[in-house]
Amino acid sequence: MRFDKDYGREISFRDLFFHFLYRWRSILAAALIGAVLLGGYTYLKGHKAAVKPLSAAVEEIGSMTEDTAAEDDGSVTEETAAETGEANDRLYKRLLDETIDYCNKSVMMRVDPYAVWKAAAVYTVIPEEKAGAETTGENSAEMQIAAAYPWMAYNGMDINRLAEIYGGIEPKYIKETVSTSYISDSGSFTVETIGLTEEMAAESLAYFDELIMKEVQGDLQRICRHSVVKVSDYILQSFNQTVLNRQNDVLKNYTTYFKAVYPDGKPSDEAAGEAAPGQAKRSGVKMGKVIRFAVIGFVAGAFLMICLYSMLYLLSRKLRKARELTDQFGVPIYGLLNHTRARHPGKGVDGLIEKWEFRKTKTDREAVLENACVLVREHSGKGGVLLTGTLPAERMQALADSMKERLGDAVQLTVEGSFLKNPRVIAEAAGASAVVIAEEQYTSDLDEIRRMLELLKIGNTPASGAIVI
Repeated sequence: MRFDKDYGREISFRDLFFHFLYRWRSILAAALIGAVLLGGYTYLKGHKAAVKPLSAAVEEIGSMTEDTAAEDDGSVTEETAAETGEANDRLYKRLLDETIDYCNKSVMMRVDPYAVWKAAAVYTVIPEEKAGAETTGENSAEMQIAAAYPWMAYNGMDINRLAEIYGGIEPKYIKETVSTSYISDSGSFTVETIGLTEEMAAESLAYFDELIMKEVQGDLQRICRHSVVKVSDYILQSFNQTVLNRQNDVLKNYTTYFKAVYPDGKPSDEAAGEAAPGQAKRSGVKMGKVIRFAVIGFVAGAFLMICLYSMLYLLSRKLRKARELTDQFGVPIYGLLNHTRARHPGKGVDGLIEKWEFRKTKTDREAVLENACVLVREHSGKGGVLLTGTLPAERMQALADSMKERLGDAVQLTVEGSFLKNPRVIAEAAGASAVVIAEEQYTSDLDEIRRMLELLKIGNTPASGAIVI
C-alpha cells in the first residue's frame, strides 16, 4: 500500500455546484437578510431625510404665545387663551394655504430631484488695462467688479420674463431657481439655473447671459472700464440635493400645518387633493430606489454566502470522491453507493436536486453490493473479514447486514466502527484474514483515514479494499 504525500486534490466544478445547491436554505436566508438590511437601510435613510426639524413658523407661533403670556404678567385668563388659540389657528391656516400654493406654483416642487436639468455659465472680468492679458485675480478693481456682477444679476432679473419662460410658475417663486456665486481667487463669477426641461434651463441661462453682457455690464462700465468673458457653460441632468431637501422640508411643514388646522384629520382627502398638483405628498422615499437596493442586497447576501461555502469547501479535508482512496492511499474500491448530501432526501427541493445530480450516475445498489461481496470472498481466505472505518458502527450496520445476507455462513463478517477511538479494533484486525474499510462521502475525514491506514499497515493487516457509501 502506497501513500501519496504529494497528492493534489482535484476540484470538480460540478461537485462544487451541487455543494451550493444542497445549501440553498442558508444561501436564500443570507440573500433575504441582505435584501432586508440594505432595502430597510435605504428606506429609513430616505424617510429620515424627509423628517426635518419644525419650521421657523412653528417657532414663531411658540414665541407669540410666550409674548402674550409675558404681557399678562403670567396670568392667563380663559378669554386670553381663546384669543391666542384663534390667532394660532389663523396663522396655521394661512401657512397651510401658502404651502399648498407653493406646491402648485413653484419649480422646486414640480421638478424631480433625481433628474434636474441644470444650466450654468462661468464668467471672468478683465479690466481694460489688462484686456488680452492673462487674468490673475490680484487687481482690486477686477475683484470688486467681479463681486458686483452676481449680486446685480440676481437682484436685477426680470421675474415676469422668467415666469413666461417657466410657464405657469408664480413670479414670486422664480428667484429660488437661480443661484449666483463669486470666486475671489480668479475674479470670476457663476450663474446657475434649473428647469423642468432642458429647453427651459437653456432658455433661462440665455436670458441671464443677455442680462449680464448688456445691462449689468453697461451699468458697471461707469465705475470701471472692463471686459466680461464667458469662460464656459454647460447643461446637464443630474441629482440635486438642494431640491430634494427643499421638497422634504415642505412636506414636513405641510404635515405640521395640516395637523394643526385639522386635528381630527377629517378633511384629509380634500386637503390632499388640493396639494396633489404639487409635490407636498412626497415622502422622501423612492420605492424604486428601495427595491433596487433590496435586489442588490439580495444578490450580495447570496454571493457572500457562496464565497463562504466555497472557502469551506476548498479547506475541507472530507472525502469527496471514492477514487481519492485509491489515488492517495492505494486502497482499491470494492463498491461505490450513491450518497446524498440532502438534508431531507427525496423530499421537496432536495429531492429535485438529488434527481438532477444522479440522473446519469445513479448506481444499482444490489449490483454494487453483489460485486463487493465477490471481491471480499476472494480476499477473505480461511479467516474472518473485519469491516471497519472511521465511522461509528451504527453508520455501517446497514451495509454490514446487506453484506452478511450475501456472504452467508461461508465468510464471518465482523463490524467495528470508530477505528481511532476503539483500541481493540487493532487487535481484531490482526486476527482477521482481510480488512475492508467503509467510509462515507462528504463525512469521513481524509486525515483520520490516513492515520487508520498507517496503524493497519504497522499491524501488518493493510486494508484489502474499501466500500464508499
